[in-house]
Amino acid sequence: MQAWLGPNAWGTFAVNISGSLVLGVIVGLTAVRVPMSAALRDGLTVGVMGGYTTFSTFMYQAVRQFESGAPLAASANLLGSVVAGLAAMVLGLAIGRAA
Repeated sequence: MQAWLGPNAWGTFAVNISGSLVLGVIVGLTAVRVPMSAALRDGLTVGVMGGYTTFSTFMYQAVRQFESGAPLAASANLLGSVVAGLAAMVLGLAIGRAA
């Protein structure tokens, strides 16, 4: 992402939102349509998707934005990530359940 979006919070945002969407699809699929052991589901959701998304980097970038005198950008990053992440998760669940 850094190669496409540069060394800023946008890459982290894109990874976290896409990860929320994919996580929702996996959870939606495995809850309704695709039988999967709890161990495999947990490995995919907590392990793979947890490793793909990056909460610690998200927090670090927000703190850096605050410290560099950009509180509006930091606040937008925090609020936007949470709102967009929840929306992506809901969309992913809907896609997974409908598949």
